[in-house]
Amino acid sequence: MDRRRFHRGLFLALFAIQAPVTSAWAEPSAVSQGSLDQADGALVDSRTEDVTALQDSEVTPVGYQTAAPRAPAPPPLPEPVLEDVVPNAPQPPAPNPIQAPDTTEPSVIPDSSLLSSSIGGVGGSQYSAPFMIGDAFGPAIQSFGGCPVSANGVVGNSNLAENFSPMPRDRVYMNYSLFDSVPLNPAAAYPGVNVSRWTPGAEKTFFNRMASIEVRLPFAGTISNVINDSSPNNTSSTQFGNMFFAFKGLLYHTNTFAFSGGMSMTVPTAANVVLNFAPGSAISQLDVHNNEVHLQPFLSFLHTPNDRFYWQALCQVDMAANSDTVTTQSPGFAPTTGSYRDQTYIYSSVSAGYWLYRNPNPCARITGIAPIFETHYSKSVSYNNAATLGPPGLPTLLGVPGSNFGLLNLTIGGNVQLGPLSSLLTAFSCPVGSGSDKQFAYELRVMFNRRFGPQSRYTRAQF
Repeated sequence: MDRRRFHRGLFLALFAIQAPVTSAWAEPSAVSQGSLDQADGALVDSRTEDVTALQDSEVTPVGYQTAAPRAPAPPPLPEPVLEDVVPNAPQPPAPNPIQAPDTTEPSVIPDSSLLSSSIGGVGGSQYSAPFMIGDAFGPAIQSFGGCPVSANGVVGNSNLAENFSPMPRDRVYMNYSLFDSVPLNPAAAYPGVNVSRWTPGAEKTFFNRMASIEVRLPFAGTISNVINDSSPNNTSSTQFGNMFFAFKGLLYHTNTFAFSGGMSMTVPTAANVVLNFAPGSAISQLDVHNNEVHLQPFLSFLHTPNDRFYWQALCQVDMAANSDTVTTQSPGFAPTTGSYRDQTYIYSSVSAGYWLYRNPNPCARITGIAPIFETHYSKSVSYNNAATLGPPGLPTLLGVPGSNFGLLNLTIGGNVQLGPLSSLLTAFSCPVGSGSDKQFAYELRVMFNRRFGPQSRYTRAQF
């Protein structure tokens, strides 16, 4: 009996201790869960009955720790006040956030001929100036027994001033000139011949656009290279002229001034000129072999004080490096051969213009309009070295000994800029003088230029 009572009492004591100990170990998680369930921040102690029972049983829980009191919740933010918005009333601009500057290059670079003060390959605004127009048909037309002979064939020479700029350019172009009444036809009552000359050309820069080389190949609808003294002539023949080359270098430049120089030359690619004289003449035929190579050193400058006004000038010396061979046929006599060399000339040209209209939008059809006025003066600086030809006892002179000439031509025109890369220039030229100082009655000129390659300092090629 005593053993049974002892075992029963031990069992009841262990059971009494198990309940409060289990509740004490579960206390922290219950407190945390209760704090999340109450909106006002108060804790709900779901363990009150367990603690009371534990105190009544005089058993102290082990490992119990009370939770720290929670900080009071911050007061709610005030609600924003909505103001009445009047329809269509002006509103203050919203503040713009500070942004980093855009350092990327533009995808479309503005044309240097439109915004010349801010961009340009070398020199700035010089690239905005249109090309010089030009004027000349060629050196003086000489006379052989009253029959005119052009020293450069029936096409005439390309003067450097024709479609010229002191600045090296990357371009292709086509020049057209209509010369009225050129004295090439001795058979007609009025010896004037209308010459329609076409000159395709190209210019390419190198040395970082500090220099360029240019080539031209003129051809014309003109009188045939076989000219009759007393019978009708073909005045609608297509003839090729002398090929033209030019090397140009930029010697000095600032943002508004450029000074350049170089050498141009013509090589003999035109056909020989053959003159047939009337039966009974001392000379039946004259054949002028086109052999001369002309060297033409030059200096030029361009001044653009602002984005509107510009003026440019060119001075060029034209020297024959060799002579043409001249052969005559005379009835009953052996052919005679001589030589003839052109005189040395100086060509001087001054051109000025002003941009009346500028459109900075490169997508516009017309982006600029500029009238142009030019003066051109050509002067021989050596006497004519006339050749004495013909049968013995009947000398005939090619040229006039001791003669020289001077030509003054005035030119007025206008340049129209088409988009960012093309330009169309039209002009009218009129000589001032008469006789040997007048090579044509008037000239109409049209020039089209198309630039290519780099057009600004952002994209210019490096050679």
